[in-house]
Amino acid sequence: MAQQKDDFSLKFGYWFAVHRDQLRTWWAMSILVVDVLLLAVFAVMFTSYSFSTVRTVRGISEMSVPLVPAQLQSALAPKVLMTDDATVLDRGSGRYDFVAPVTNPNPLWAAVQVTYHFTYGNQKSRDEKTTLWPGASAYLTQMNVAMTAPAIGTTPRVEIVDVRWTHPNDLSMFTGGVQFPMTKVTIAPVTGLAAGVVGTRVAATVTNQSVYTFKSVRFGIIVKSGGTIVAVGDVLIEGFKALEARTLEASWLQALPPNADVTIFPILNLLDAGSFQ
Repeated sequence: MAQQKDDFSLKFGYWFAVHRDQLRTWWAMSILVVDVLLLAVFAVMFTSYSFSTVRTVRGISEMSVPLVPAQLQSALAPKVLMTDDATVLDRGSGRYDFVAPVTNPNPLWAAVQVTYHFTYGNQKSRDEKTTLWPGASAYLTQMNVAMTAPAIGTTPRVEIVDVRWTHPNDLSMFTGGVQFPMTKVTIAPVTGLAAGVVGTRVAATVTNQSVYTFKSVRFGIIVKSGGTIVAVGDVLIEGFKALEARTLEASWLQALPPNADVTIFPILNLLDAGSFQ
């Protein structure tokens, strides 16, 4: 057995010595073939990567286009506030009260700050600010404005200068979470406001039907007779506690019809942390 191994070793050594140059050639060719294959694989991978990068850049570019069409964006944006004809009330001595109905047609948007003024002939009042709850109807008012009497037949106009919109995440406060129900609303003549003058007083009981205490709540008051606005005023209630009932009163130095309709509405920004106590 040992002799056979020695013979095999001698034969393999002889064969290797004879074919050594040829083996070197085959080895070099094998390395060359492997190199070529590796280069080919690298080229294929680089080409694939280049096309993939182009597709990625194109995809990112396409993603930069708004996902919501412009028409849909316009439909989702808040609609403009709707105002009705303005009314002017002459208080005498060059003083006027202005009032105009306004509606926020957006049930999901709060007009947290509405800037407006009134024009009367070629005169303009100062800018006034108010707030409107989502979907609410109220009145834009401005009282005791000093102006020169315009030409007979001149009609006032209300102009909305700017509106700051907010889309509340939680609408619960606007849909029942905060309410100010009115009871015992009365309108009656009153004396003693001025010598020899019989005026009118409006009174009501208002309840803060919520779990919040407010630093102050302003209430606008509109008096109508036969559908025509005949008086406008406001009352400020300070330190209005949760579930508390308070009496509000407003008076005018003029006789108003005892059967006139009285509208009382809150003016309160529920999205301002400063409104709460």
